[in-house]
Amino acid sequence: MRNLTLLLALMLPGVALAERVDVIAKVEFVISHNSSVFGPDGDWISLQDVSSAGLCGVANNPVGLSRVVFRLPDNMDRAFDIALAAQRDRLAVQLSVDDTIVDAGGYCIVRWITLRRPGPPFVRNATDAEGPIVEYKE
Repeated sequence: MRNLTLLLALMLPGVALAERVDVIAKVEFVISHNSSVFGPDGDWISLQDVSSAGLCGVANNPVGLSRVVFRLPDNMDRAFDIALAAQRDRLAVQLSVDDTIVDAGGYCIVRWITLRRPGPPFVRNATDAEGPIVEYKE
């Protein structure tokens, strides 16, 4: 029994728990891919100065900056429109992901997205009602 308890104690810190991550920032890039070539959910966005958000995957954007990749599911056509309008008008968006729901590349898939009034960008890992907030300077 003692060995089983020790084994469980050693294994539990490595277990990833699902966590909702909310992000507010300006849209930096909106990328669309042909789903017949790149597979489903090929559209994605990156947000200005957001280089980490929970366990979401990070990649270099078209200008070589390391940013979190947020995948837009094919069944969210309006999400692409919202992101494109926000980029065009230099507005912020708020989006939410579950950092354990990812594509094959480890990039988080957006649950919802909405336009926001401009304000300081932040990432909130919603571990509780308030959640810790990481602020990014513009």
